[in-house]
Amino acid sequence: MTAAFAAGLAQAQEIGLTAAQRKALGIESAVVSSSAQRPEASQFTGQVIIPPGGSFPVTSPFDAVLIENLAVPGFAVEAGRPIARLYSPDYEASQTELETRRLTAEHMAELAERAEALGALGLRSREEIEEARHEATAAALEFTTSQRSLSIVRAGAGTGEFDLLARRSGEVAQLLVQPGASVARAQPVLLLTSGDEFWLEIPVSETIAEHLDVGMTVGLVSSGRTGEIVATSPEIDPITRSVNVYVALPEGGRWRVGQLIDAQFTAASNQRGVSVPARAIVRFGNDTAVFVDRTDGVELVNVNILSQNRSFAMVTGDLEPGDEVIVSGLAALKNIVEAG
Repeated sequence: MTAAFAAGLAQAQEIGLTAAQRKALGIESAVVSSSAQRPEASQFTGQVIIPPGGSFPVTSPFDAVLIENLAVPGFAVEAGRPIARLYSPDYEASQTELETRRLTAEHMAELAERAEALGALGLRSREEIEEARHEATAAALEFTTSQRSLSIVRAGAGTGEFDLLARRSGEVAQLLVQPGASVARAQPVLLLTSGDEFWLEIPVSETIAEHLDVGMTVGLVSSGRTGEIVATSPEIDPITRSVNVYVALPEGGRWRVGQLIDAQFTAASNQRGVSVPARAIVRFGNDTAVFVDRTDGVELVNVNILSQNRSFAMVTGDLEPGDEVIVSGLAALKNIVEAG
């Protein structure tokens, strides 16, 4: 039966099906409607993301072990607030090293001052004075570097324990390490975000992307508010043949990273096509198609996707309102096509 189906498809893009075969393959269909009947078909579904520069990691200055997180995702923190507790034997050593470098810097500064005073009396050469100044500067830099690396931590309750501090105010976006896990030096422990700027990443069809420009307004269906296009990817996804469009979401919304939002593009609503259920779309490499239910079987019809959301897709192709497209049993039909 499969060979016969494949042969028929190769000649006419049609697969003959009996009632028994339909039942065995689980074939179900849905009616094609006009885009006017399904205005939601001109929508695209995007995912909320943090824009570039909108997040910053909080890192450990030592090789350590995370004892516990002191904040949870969504928690607002102020700069200087403890957000994680860690343990590292290097912490105690760094405290000693910091004090040593402080004393060294003070000593070198005193020697430089003495050298300058003796130089004024003619008891030190210019070279000796310059060398003393250089050593004092180097010692001061080493102390400042050590001091800066420890400015993001404070001593904990136990030996070797320290609290990691937020370097700036923000909102905890993600915990990157679980308690008990090792943390390498400079490894991010958690991710903070400004909490007031979010983008929507929306994959749109090539056809629609051609009509989109930075600065265009985008309707956000669920909230009734609008966003603005800030960037359009120059690349086309080789599998989905879609282009990623980035939309800045309005401030004040309760946006969550990973949230799915339907967006309406004016360019999409102006395109003429028919609406089909999104689950009717089948991909063959770079091509998209639907299986149309005919009297004696099903016909494979290539389509061009103008827009698509989670429920419907607006397409162009050899389809008319009232046609029926297959929405169940597609895997079996696709296998038959690919086998041919």
